[in-house]
This record gives sequence, structure tokens and C-alpha cells, in this order.
Amino acid sequence: MDRPGSWKEGDISRLQSLSARLADHPSDEILHNRITRLLARNRSRDHSYFSSFQPDFYRALELLAYHGQIKFPLLSFYFVRQVKIKLKLGVHREVNAEQVIDASGDLFFHHYLETGINTDYELELWLEALRRRLLFQHRALPPGVSRLVAALAQQCFNNEYLFMDSAGEACIVNEMEERLAHIVRQAGPLPEEAEIQLLIYSLYAPLFKFPEAERLVKIPLTAFSAPLRACIRRTLLEPLKETRLMEGIPSAGRIADKVSRVVRRQYEENPYPRWLALAALPPRALRESLAERFSGLTPFSSSDELSGGYSILVPGCGTGHHSLWLAAANPQSKVTALDLSKRSLAYGKRMAEKLKITNIRFFHGDLLEFSKAGQTFHHIDCVGVLHCLEKPETGWAALKQMTRCGGTIRIAVYSRAARMGVICVRNEFDLSNMPSEPGAMKRFRRKIMSQDQYRLVRENFCTSPDFYSMSALRDLLFHVREKQYTLAEIEQLAALLNLKFLGFRFGDMTMKRRYLERFPDDPYMTNLAHWRQFEKAYTGTLRMFDFWLQNNGDAQ
Repeated sequence: MDRPGSWKEGDISRLQSLSARLADHPSDEILHNRITRLLARNRSRDHSYFSSFQPDFYRALELLAYHGQIKFPLLSFYFVRQVKIKLKLGVHREVNAEQVIDASGDLFFHHYLETGINTDYELELWLEALRRRLLFQHRALPPGVSRLVAALAQQCFNNEYLFMDSAGEACIVNEMEERLAHIVRQAGPLPEEAEIQLLIYSLYAPLFKFPEAERLVKIPLTAFSAPLRACIRRTLLEPLKETRLMEGIPSAGRIADKVSRVVRRQYEENPYPRWLALAALPPRALRESLAERFSGLTPFSSSDELSGGYSILVPGCGTGHHSLWLAAANPQSKVTALDLSKRSLAYGKRMAEKLKITNIRFFHGDLLEFSKAGQTFHHIDCVGVLHCLEKPETGWAALKQMTRCGGTIRIAVYSRAARMGVICVRNEFDLSNMPSEPGAMKRFRRKIMSQDQYRLVRENFCTSPDFYSMSALRDLLFHVREKQYTLAEIEQLAALLNLKFLGFRFGDMTMKRRYLERFPDDPYMTNLAHWRQFEKAYTGTLRMFDFWLQNNGDAQ
């Protein structure tokens, strides 16, 4: 008998039936949507069906992934459980030849490694051991392993080489680098053995950092095998293109704020967030979404003002994921993306070209300096920026200044109550004084994940996707500047600047239901005094305060 909270037998039967039908009709979007909804609805539940490898279900996941009909986190949740059973991760302590051969022939496994970031620690340890085995045995690898090596190399690039490596591994990689550099300098076609070694090398470092990277670029891609071509595109050509794009990004003034300069250095070293594809676009553009979300909202006095679409500002856009999502969802609007880090902006600009999104402009600069230019916008989307300023209240004032009267602002900042776990870890381990270099951060992370005395810390963080790439880990635990907020502070700042609180954005409808049950007198859920009571009752429920404001005009 399955435990309470498990999948219903009827849903399991439906999943089996839909999976079998999908095998015969792999492009059927109705089947895709039905399976995806079924998986999403039952994600928090379990069933004995998933305790053994299910080939039909595995194939269904593969088809959903290839057709782009399932979000990577949901795909990963089910895929990882199945692939760990398939590879017998709980049976073998070390990576063996059978597992290497099995993984080499699993193109879906390769797809998973290439297109996202693994967030399962047990699988991470296996991948780390696989990388080590491939390095140590690179002269005697079984045939057909190149595609697996290339996929793992792209996973390492995606997570920014988060895996731990030993002094012995570093020594072999350094010797391999010297040997490969000598071969590439000969200017002839690469021998097959050198191609394999270049793939192995890229498990430990991106090819754009290879000493003879410029010579590699001059070799036609067609001269390389398909696995190495894929690796060269991802870890050499794309980063080099971003370097060229950096030169053409206009500056929006000097970065004067001293905290902003320190923050800029962090994101130049670790552009954030890492992403490879846009999330699914909303069914409605921003204007219609606002009107639906906030009943009776009239953003502007004249409809003529919106005839050309919204003007949208995204300060602190990072690598451009959210700003490009907004641009794609609002093709009639003009999006301005601003960030301190040119490396992050260049990533976003490259992705804009790749995705053919043209209604966006990227600017390098500081929010406070940019606000002095006198530009105003219909909407500003400000996520994770205000905590980075030396005086965050000046950032709030700058947002108000740049929002047209009647315009809207979305702000997302950290909740002090929900962030207490992070604050305690930073204080307990004195992370502010730990060097923000990869080796130190990786060693700290491994200590947390492997030692029994840190079990409670591990339980708080190991399930977070932010724990599985270097840039996200640094942003989570080693950020050079972070201001957390209380609801009282938000209410005070909004009142001071005459900004109308429109309400929170909800990722989980359970929270919305609980609030309305507790405060039925506030159907629009805009009473911040009620929200303070709610947060005390459900401490940490609001992990970030993600909310909308409207500019009512001059501050009172």
C-alpha cells in the first residue's frame, strides 16, 4: 500500500496509458500537455511505480524534453530518479565500465547534461567520479564514449566547474594542456587521440581559456568530430563572441557608488544567472496581465500614450533572462536592460541575437547614475537590485523618479525572516571573510554536504538549485552586499514615496488561499498590516517579497 499523499492509482494508470500513446504519437501536443499537467500536479507525491526503472515513462520524458514541452526543473525531478535507478547508482560505490557504456548510449542523459544544471547531489557525486575515471583512463576509453564526454563537458561548463578535483587530477590536466598546445601549434588536422584529449581537457576548463584558443578558432568546425564541435561552440565560440559584444555595449555613466563597484566585480567574475532557454511565455502581454491581476487598475490617463506599446526598464538585468522574457512576451514594447556587469550583459546580448529578439537595448551602468538621464518608463521590473546598494532607499527613489505617473513598478527583495537561515550560516562560518575564489567556495560547499555535524545546514540548502552552480552559490552565500527587508520597511518606503501597494506576486496559490481564509475582509490582499500578521503565523512563507507598486505622482 502506498503511503498517504502518494499518487492516486487512477493517475498512475493514466500516466502509463498516456506514455504508451505518446510513443506512437511523439509530436502530439495534447498528449504532451496532459502528461506535463499530470506530472506537475503530483510532483510533491510519491508512488512505488517510480521505485523501479520504467522504460515507457523514461521514453515519454525524453519526448517531452526534445519537444520543449516541459520545464527543466520538472523534467529533472522525474528524470533524475529514473536515471539513478537505470545506472544503479545506489548499488555501485565507484563508476564501473558497465555504467560508462550504458551512459554513453543514453542520448537522453546527454541531453539532460547539455541543456541544464543538475541539482541532485547523489548524481553530482557520480558525475564527478565519472569525470575522474575518464581523465585517468583517457588513453584506454571504450569506443563510442566521445558524445558522453562532450555532454559532461557542457554540464561542467553550465555549472561553472563546480565539481571538486584533486591535486592528481590537476597535474594530469596541466600535462595534457601542454601536450595539446604543442599539437595545435603544428597547424595540421588534430589526430583522433588529440580530439579525445581535448574533450577530456574541457571537463576541467572551458576551451576559451585554452592557451591556443585563437588557433583552435581558425580551424574550420567541419574538421572536428560532432562531439568536439558541440563542445567548441559552447565553451569557446560563444564566450569569444560575448567578449566581442562587450565592446559595443553603451555606457550609461560612471559607476560611482563604492558598493556598486564591489558588486560589479562579483558579477564580472561570475555572471548570473546561468540560463540556456527562456521560460514559457505568458498567454497575455504585460498590459492585459496587469489589468487582469489588479481589477480596476488604470495605469495611464490617455490610451494614446500606449499606442506604441510599453516602455519597460529592467535594472540589474544580469545575464538577461528576465528582460528577454519580457521583450519576447511584449513584442510591441521597448525594453531597456541595465546592469553593472558587462560580461553579464554580453551574455544577454548574445542570447537576444540567438533568439532573434530585437525590441531590447542593453546598457552598462549603475541604477543611480542612469536615473539622472531623465528617462521615464511605463513599467520597471526590479528584481534583486535594491539589496546591492550602499543606501537602498536611494534606489527606491530612483525607481520612482523613472516611472511615469500612473506607471507600475515590480520589486523583489529578500525577506529578513525567510533569509535568517542564510544569515546564520554566513555568521557561523564567517563567510564574509572567506576569499570569494572558486577553490575556497567549493571546499566550503563540500564540507557542508559531507560532514554529519552540518546536517541541518545541508537540509536547508542542498535542495536549492542555487547550490549547484558557482555563480548561484556565490550569490546565495558569498554575496558582497545584501540588504533584507521587513514588511514594515516596505510599507514605510512606499508611503514616503507615494507609491500605491498593488499586491504580491504568488508562485504558490496555497499562500493566497491561506491569506484569504485568514483575512476575508481584504479580497484584494493589499493590507500590509494583515500581511505582517500572516508572516508571523507562517514564518518564512514569503521567501522573497515580490510585489507591485503604482506611481501616484509626487511624494507627499
